[in-house]
Amino acid sequence: MERAEAIFLGVWFPGLFLLVAGVFLTRRFWRSDVLPYQQQSLYVRGLDILVHPARYVYPPAARLIRILNLAGALLLAIGLAALFYGIAQSVRAA
Repeated sequence: MERAEAIFLGVWFPGLFLLVAGVFLTRRFWRSDVLPYQQQSLYVRGLDILVHPARYVYPPAARLIRILNLAGALLLAIGLAALFYGIAQSVRAA
C-alpha cells in the first residue's frame, strides 16, 4: 500500500465517523419549534443542516455539532487531497 492510500484510508474513516456523529447529535438535539427535516421545504437539505446547525438545534449542542462537522469535512478533504496526490504521482511516474 502506498503512502497516499494509507493516508486516505487513515483519515477517510475517522472523517466519516465525525460527520455521522454530527448528524446523530443534530437529530438528538433538534429544536422542537423547527419542523423535522422530512417535513421541511426543499430548501432544507443535508448540506444546510451541516453548514448551519444553529438554525436547527439547541444552542449548547450547536457548537459541538459545528466542530464535528468541520473536523469531519477537513479530514475528508485531506483524504481526497492525498488520494489525488497519489494519482498524480502515479501518472507522472508512468
